Amino acid sequence: MRAEIERLTVKPYDERHRIVAEQKLAAMTDSGRALLVFLLHWQKTKIDTIQARCQDAEDVFRDGLGRAEKEGLIAREVEPRPGRASVDLYFQISPGFQTVLQDLLADATGAPHFIV
Repeated sequence: MRAEIERLTVKPYDERHRIVAEQKLAAMTDSGRALLVFLLHWQKTKIDTIQARCQDAEDVFRDGLGRAEKEGLIAREVEPRPGRASVDLYFQISPGFQTVLQDLLADATGAPHFIV
């Protein structure tokens, strides 16, 4: 019955997009997938918050952010700090992958790599 309900559910993406997202996820490390779960929960997140909540900084920052951004799964945004000569760096799930990643990672947790 559950399989039939799933089959009849209308998704805002097609089967090909789901397959592409699955392939991109398969290329990610565990810490990279945990980063995606973290960003699904936190939405647009400042790099400082990612660093503060990350339990596996070396893998997340060496592989997770770079690979997820290269694969188009996350987007980077730079915002100037008002009254200062510096910027804040934010990351978020790319809008085109938001829903499919929510479906594919529905049962995943950010642990042990992140405090979600």
